Amino acid sequence: MAKAAKYKRIIVKVQTPIVTSEPHPMVLVYDQGKSVFDQFPLTAQLLKILKGEPKTFWYADLIPDPQKDGAFKVSIVKRAPWQEW
Repeated sequence: MAKAAKYKRIIVKVQTPIVTSEPHPMVLVYDQGKSVFDQFPLTAQLLKILKGEPKTFWYADLIPDPQKDGAFKVSIVKRAPWQEW
């Protein structure tokens, strides 16, 4: 039997660019202490989920990346309440 993956639940901010000239704008995702920080493309599906809001907060799980020792993937779970950071 395989061991269950260890997940760590955190809150992350998802921030979209207000103005950009980039053909494929990127979204910033980070936690309050910025120990988790990543960027990924802003897709039409993500725009729909974010409902046009430039900053939103989400519960997310840090999942060990099986392809990179010591690395994690961020898996956004559900909307979190507004944070003051």
